[in-house]
This record gives sequence, C-alpha cells and structure tokens, in this order.
Amino acid sequence: DKAVLTTWTKGFRCEGVEGHDVVQLLHEAINRRGDMPNVKCLAVINDTVGALMSCAHNDRQCAIGLILGTGTNACYIEEMQNVKTWNGDAGEPRQVLINTEWGAF
Repeated sequence: DKAVLTTWTKGFRCEGVEGHDVVQLLHEAINRRGDMPNVKCLAVINDTVGALMSCAHNDRQCAIGLILGTGTNACYIEEMQNVKTWNGDAGEPRQVLINTEWGAF
C-alpha cells in the first residue's frame, strides 16, 4: 500500500507528486471528497499486469498481458519453481506474474 513516484514518463506532468507516495496522495484525495469512506487502494499495478489480471479473471487460459501503444510491454504467468530470485516460501504462491519491462531495451 505504498508506491513512490520516482519520475514521470510519456509526457505526463503533475507538480508535487515526484518523490511522494502516490497511494497516500490518492487516499488524501478520496478523503477530501468525503463520500467514499470505505475505498482503499490495496495494490498499484501497471497496464500490462492489469490487462492480464482482468482477462485471466474471465478466461483461465489467458497467460500474457500485452500493451501496444505509446510504448510496448508484456507480462506473463510463470511457475514459482522457475523463479530463481524469489526469497520467500517457494510453495506459496504457485505462480507469479513476471513484468518484462522490455521497453527499456
């Protein structure tokens, strides 16, 4: 429930956000409205992960999230046994989403 914006990309600009926790800023904005007391941000995800999760919710065979727009990127479902950098218990979860962030290459 914390995500610090390090820098804007793709031409986005908004003063007073870089270097700050965007989850906290979102909660403050929601609280200022006063009409959504039970809304809480639980996760910050990028577009590829969101695309994959939303489609996989309806179709269990969906295994790749792909974005083709002002940039490109993809994420995919990987079995935990194949993820050598995982420091947690290898038994939980059984799968993880890998965000390739291939746009930097």
